[in-house]
Amino acid sequence: MELISCSAETIPSMGISRAGWLIRFPFDAGFLEEFKDAIDYHYREWRPALKSWFVDEDCEPVLTELFENWRIAPRLPPRKTSKPITICSKCKGTGLVPFKNKYGKVILNCWTHCDCHPVYGANPLWRQLPVRLKDYDFACSDSFRAWIYQSYGVPDPGYVPPQTEPEKRPFTPRPVINVTYKVADVNTPAFKDLREQLTTLKGRLTKYFEERGRQRGEY
Repeated sequence: MELISCSAETIPSMGISRAGWLIRFPFDAGFLEEFKDAIDYHYREWRPALKSWFVDEDCEPVLTELFENWRIAPRLPPRKTSKPITICSKCKGTGLVPFKNKYGKVILNCWTHCDCHPVYGANPLWRQLPVRLKDYDFACSDSFRAWIYQSYGVPDPGYVPPQTEPEKRPFTPRPVINVTYKVADVNTPAFKDLREQLTTLKGRLTKYFEERGRQRGEY
């Protein structure tokens, strides 16, 4: 495949400048799949407005193999000289340190990852990779999503402005109900009749249970 156009470009990403090329080539479904398989999605980005691909400078060896006329690509400025590689004094370059329990005792044949470990350390390589807004395609909280869009300087499409609270109705106290308790007069004819009925019922029940007790031999 041959390039149609190629230009050098440097873009900011999460506070880090990324250098690379903005390339354009004829559409071919088979070659497009080969292109995506050869270059990880962290190192390429489709620009729909320009109908071009931005490819990170780390992928130059792959681009040389994919495009026959890659020699026309402009040269990028050299990178800054990186610091010399030093061996970690904690793990001696192994990435593992002896595991200690809460009392400070070393557990035999048990290890934990050192801070210099490239994957599980304090500053793993995956944190140094360029991050894009479309990489966050998983469920996340409103606060985390808002932070992502704010980091990229893009308005959050899911932002909902705070709603004003409805006006509270004035408090109306309940009316006070005064309850008056009165003592009943037990000397009325109705109470006298009720007392006589209760006395008669009590006598019948007593007689009934005594008769039942004699039949069972309890008395």
